[in-house]
Amino acid sequence: MFGRIVDMVVRPFQPQGVAPDLVEVFAPYRQLPYAMLLLSGGNLDCATHSLMGWDPFVVLRSKGSTIHLSRGTESSTWEGNPFEALDDLLGALEISGPSPLAPFAAGGLGFLAYDLKNHLERLPATARDDLGLPEMVFAFPMRLVVHDRRFGRFWSVEIIWEDSRGRVLESSSGLSPSAPQEPEEFRVGRLQSNFAREAYLEAVSRIKEYIRNGDVYQVNLSQRFSFPLAGDPYALFRRLFALNPAPFYAYLNCRDFVIFSTSMERFLLRREEYLETRPIKGTRPRGRTPEEDEVQRRELMESLKDDAELSMIVDLLRNDLGKVCRGRTVRVKEHKRLEAYQNVYHLVSIVTGELKDGTSHGDILRATFPGGSITGCPKIRAMEIIDELEPQVRHVYTGAIGYLGLHRNLDLNVAIRTAIVANGWGHFSVGGGVVFDSDEAAEYEETLHKGRTLFRLIEGENLAPEGAGGGSLLSPQKWVRYMEKTAFVWINEEMLPLSQARVSVEDRGFLYGDGFFETLRVEDGHPLFLDEHLERLQTSAREFRISLPMGLPWQERLDQLLAANGLKQGMAAVKILVTRGEAAGLGLPESLSPTLVIWARPYQPPSLEAYASGWPVAIFPERRTTFLGRHKSLNYLFYLAARQYALDQGAREALILEADGLVSEGSATSLIFAQNGRFLTPAAASALPGVTVAVLARALKRQGKKLEQVPTPLSRVQEADGLWLANSLMGIMPVSSLEGKPVPVMVELTSFLKECLAQEARS
Repeated sequence: MFGRIVDMVVRPFQPQGVAPDLVEVFAPYRQLPYAMLLLSGGNLDCATHSLMGWDPFVVLRSKGSTIHLSRGTESSTWEGNPFEALDDLLGALEISGPSPLAPFAAGGLGFLAYDLKNHLERLPATARDDLGLPEMVFAFPMRLVVHDRRFGRFWSVEIIWEDSRGRVLESSSGLSPSAPQEPEEFRVGRLQSNFAREAYLEAVSRIKEYIRNGDVYQVNLSQRFSFPLAGDPYALFRRLFALNPAPFYAYLNCRDFVIFSTSMERFLLRREEYLETRPIKGTRPRGRTPEEDEVQRRELMESLKDDAELSMIVDLLRNDLGKVCRGRTVRVKEHKRLEAYQNVYHLVSIVTGELKDGTSHGDILRATFPGGSITGCPKIRAMEIIDELEPQVRHVYTGAIGYLGLHRNLDLNVAIRTAIVANGWGHFSVGGGVVFDSDEAAEYEETLHKGRTLFRLIEGENLAPEGAGGGSLLSPQKWVRYMEKTAFVWINEEMLPLSQARVSVEDRGFLYGDGFFETLRVEDGHPLFLDEHLERLQTSAREFRISLPMGLPWQERLDQLLAANGLKQGMAAVKILVTRGEAAGLGLPESLSPTLVIWARPYQPPSLEAYASGWPVAIFPERRTTFLGRHKSLNYLFYLAARQYALDQGAREALILEADGLVSEGSATSLIFAQNGRFLTPAAASALPGVTVAVLARALKRQGKKLEQVPTPLSRVQEADGLWLANSLMGIMPVSSLEGKPVPVMVELTSFLKECLAQEARS
């Protein structure tokens, strides 16, 4: 039925014209259907080899109970159990004796989705399958390259395969494929989560209630992030590998979708009768200084919670391995080993056993899948709770990726730090184990630390060019496309393409900065705190005798502008500018007709990593001596100079001092600080009345708390328990350092303040 392998040719191989690593060797093959790369990085003992394969002689795919098998030019589809189909295929192709090449010379490369659990246990199917992708794909390549990283040696393997009719299948591409050599540039869009922060915290609380009631001891909860992705996903993968090499990188071209993984956790290793698993539990972010790094390392090693969590999962996995291993052979080879990665520390244990005679790969998978470190304990009840609380199915996330060899060998990782690219979108999930004493906010922040490398690529490294709106995280290319193709702007009472929009050079706003502006955030077409922004604009206009344009209602203007720019969904930034109008000599005639400009653009807040770690802040040495600070005047050079000073100092924002030396605000933000249990903000005669501060004060009052205005000398800021920056676009941002001196990033208070703002926005 399946055909057979009739020969296997192993030769030394030397890559030409590329760096000595398979990440470069694989690049020309990446677009071939079912070309697959299993790449090792770093120096751990589980990262000794990399391998790649292409030109499969057999491909096995499954979705639900539908199995599809391709064998050369033949194919068949039937209904059945995917684990049984996999076992039948591996059994038919198994080769006796040891592998001629370590660690792998023949077999299937691919993945097992987490959702295959439904074929092992009777579980509720409550999570939504919005991607509709296969749950298992294994391709058995005729051509392979294996890299022994210890000695820098490469080997090529060619499989000679004969189909069920006795025909020998020849490889269609050797070591010189026609696919492009250099990966194209990739472009990404706004990052979205399938969990609001508040919903994630509520889900953690639900899990703790289940634990309290005795249902479970631990549950792994995750959230999924999605983002538009154009261009070549291999370019993104290659940059990920350069940023943070880990033992189990993978890039799987599954023909109609791509999976790439940056996992550091081994699920299963088999060598003949030897079986091994390496669960990871316990995570701490790496410190920004050697001293902080040592504190994080020590805290993880001494954490009773993380010790209990890892020990619990080790016991679960000992039980799983015991189902297929000889009695008294399952043991904990190593417990609580600390492993250091680019962004995090992890605790790792190694559990081993000796397999019973006649144990197949399928037997091992049925006994252990999915890995207990990413479900919880007990496993079945934990999986039921995951289905209940997570909105979408996980697909490959927390499943397994790797190879199933034909020489009684396999190596599978736990598919964490793993992304799916399908239909122009990328999707990846991050999660953590919740136990009885878990802190809701800390569990949420842990997911952000784990996803930091991807966040950096998707958000942090693609900042808009200077002048594109400060906090925007659009790539320069995307910004240009937006400006050239889709942007409309409101001029007085007419909406025009940006390319046709004109303001006279004699407009007093252009000549003298004679006008004011407001910047506000829009979410799904809803301007946040619009009334407060318009009231502040009206106050400035009244004081300086500028008439605000009448015409259409403000909300109607904004609705039309957002719709024209395709910004009714997602986040946007809107800027409203009002100037006195065209000049007539140097006088100030009351009859001048004001100019109104409204501009909308896509917006993303600073990266999730930034909200978790905070911004460094400098102090601008020039004192402010003008009363215009009370207004959002178009006379903005002072604040631009302050911001540039901050950037020159390696900071993200600069605090402004008044003539008397008191702190007033930031160059584009208001300042909030905590001291002795009080929330405070500077009281300065020339400080702008911040909309976000006013909204926050209102929200705190509802909760019986105060946000007090106090005269603020610099020493008071330096002695504060915590500092935050606030403005209408980014919301609340913690301060991580002031003039180079660390400031405590108070995660719980930050979460509390952000939730206060969110509640006001919803009300």
